[in-house]
Amino acid sequence: LAELLVEYPHQCLWQSIAVYRSDPTKQQLRFTRCRNVYEIAKRKDRSGQLKTLIAQYEYAAAAFVKVAEDAYPAGVHSTFSQKYPYIANFFKTGLMDASVKISSSNDERTVCSRPLVVVPLRDMIEHALPVIIPNSLSQYPVGDPSASVHKFGSHSDDSASSSSSFTNIYIHSIDEEFIVMKSMVRPKKITLVASDGKRYSLMCKAKDELRKDGRLMEINRIVNALLHQNADARRRQLSVRTYNVVPLQS
Repeated sequence: LAELLVEYPHQCLWQSIAVYRSDPTKQQLRFTRCRNVYEIAKRKDRSGQLKTLIAQYEYAAAAFVKVAEDAYPAGVHSTFSQKYPYIANFFKTGLMDASVKISSSNDERTVCSRPLVVVPLRDMIEHALPVIIPNSLSQYPVGDPSASVHKFGSHSDDSASSSSSFTNIYIHSIDEEFIVMKSMVRPKKITLVASDGKRYSLMCKAKDELRKDGRLMEINRIVNALLHQNADARRRQLSVRTYNVVPLQS
């Protein structure tokens, strides 16, 4: 686990930050084991960047949770940076506000450079990793017996490509306009401005059971993979729309 964290820090941090931020008084075993893995990874990291990345991801997760839990009237608003300066300024300058509680040391909090936190898209978190599925699921004719696997979720047959050529897309800033939904938990729909110049929607939900959403998306992705194996489904471009689910605290 520590080696994966060193090799794929952005992907692993998004998927494990909820465990890292767990309450030690309620989940002591999970908290201790996760912290031990992170400490081993820090010692293995020769670049010295992992320590800073952990602090940045921990702060981003805590700040997003704080935004989600804030009670705000439903409707469309256009003053995000004024209402939530602790997260808006963080992505612009790297400044970590003292109002956001994290476990990182003061030295790690004072790093004032634009953070390297990737947009939590499924492509950023999953497709950057070398995940494969057996070719036996495919309806494509197999000409080369040695080509027994291909990338999950990818339309490319180039099995030699790897995550080393995968370009990370980082959160650059947050758009001023955001929407507070009218549902019971009042989730907030915000727009991330990314380093590739594009905008990505993000829903911040508080006090919700995200494991059910995550499991549903896993099933939908399996359905999409199987649909892609079917010639008629490919021709009709059949798919189930999916979204990524990232728990920020357990």
